[in-house]
Amino acid sequence: MLKSWLMILLLSTGSVMAAGKEKYCTLEGEIKMLKTPAEVMVLQRTGEFESDSVTAAVVDAQGHFRLKIPLKYNGLVLEIRVKGTHDFCNFIAEPGTVHIAGSSGKFYLAAVEGKAENKRWNEYQKFQYEMSKQQNNIFRQSGLSDEERKRMFDAFAERQKHFTDSFMLANKSSVVALYMARVPLPMMKHTQIDAVLQQFDKKLQAHPYYKEMKARADVLRRVAPDAVAPDFKVVKEDGKTPIQLSSFRGKYVLLDFWASWCVPCREENKHTLTIYEKFHPKGLEIVSFSLDHDLADWQKAIEKDGILWNNASDLTGGKRSKVAQEYGIDGLPAIWLIGPDGKIIAESIRGEELEKMLESIFRK
Repeated sequence: MLKSWLMILLLSTGSVMAAGKEKYCTLEGEIKMLKTPAEVMVLQRTGEFESDSVTAAVVDAQGHFRLKIPLKYNGLVLEIRVKGTHDFCNFIAEPGTVHIAGSSGKFYLAAVEGKAENKRWNEYQKFQYEMSKQQNNIFRQSGLSDEERKRMFDAFAERQKHFTDSFMLANKSSVVALYMARVPLPMMKHTQIDAVLQQFDKKLQAHPYYKEMKARADVLRRVAPDAVAPDFKVVKEDGKTPIQLSSFRGKYVLLDFWASWCVPCREENKHTLTIYEKFHPKGLEIVSFSLDHDLADWQKAIEKDGILWNNASDLTGGKRSKVAQEYGIDGLPAIWLIGPDGKIIAESIRGEELEKMLESIFRK
């Protein structure tokens, strides 16, 4: 009898220890009012419109599902989506069980239950939902002057910043806080990224989100003022003749990244033409680097916009361009002013500010 009790005690202790050491994230839950049969997919977002498939499972007749997330996704924000619908919900893959319960049509409001990180995730999502409602209310209000609307949006932005800053300060070792810090990454300068990363616990330095932010800062550092502009050798608009940035050494160069499909870029070309006509006779060279992949589209845009200056492209298209990657292009148009020594003078400069700087340079 004593042996039997000892055996039970040992087995139960072993089970508790195994549970305590559980590494996998088990995702389970139910979706009410879902038309079955249905399938749920777990995805990892890899870009604005791109995602990788993680795993999938069939939803039973009662709307229940259960699946295991591969270990390599632990600590990442993932998305569960009902195949063929607009139903989705985000969660943190963390060791143990994550339970999601919601209704079809409003699955984005589903309750996510898990350990510490998913509790923080719920807090963040609740705030984001409230902010989204407030933002929509501002858009819907009629009769507001531009000044009133701006004041409301400024207050909105300040509240969001206060929440983010406070959350990060209180959760320096949290993946959720790191994810929040990563959201505005495309709009941040390398100095801002450096300052944000310094706030986090050192144990997060191995996390993919931390590495992504650091890598972004390193790229931006290499194309910041006083750095030598990365050289490139690509082709002109005939698709054959080579053109190299370093061949313009000894001259001031305005390097402009654009594309035929970019509406703001096409508008910017009108101002660039004015800049060219005014400052090219004084020694300014303009190199417009297209992120098109289709030669014909690029050529048509050049002709239609009356581009008289130097054109360059590797014709690989968008973010696939190695040159775009070297310059950290995350939005168009993107402009750099480069000095005769090949060093960057200014970045993200356009309009009146650019014209004043050029007037100052060529007045000397």
